[in-house]
Amino acid sequence: ILLADAAGDPERGASESVGARGLRSVLVAPVIDGGEVLGALYLDDPGTVGRFGPLEREVAVGFASRLGAPLRAVLE
Repeated sequence: ILLADAAGDPERGASESVGARGLRSVLVAPVIDGGEVLGALYLDDPGTVGRFGPLEREVAVGFASRLGAPLRAVLE
């Protein structure tokens, strides 16, 4: 998920968590191991619209893809 302005997003802007935190930029990448989603890497910047773009998404997805196996080891 990549949102340049979560507060202005028609689908998510009305949610309580977005409003309460005044969220603007949001980036979420899944943490996956063996095809199973184990969690998510979540980043936000409440003060800046458009803080995250395609480059940041690529880095976050790459980082999250390396977290799956270590996270599974901790969870087991």
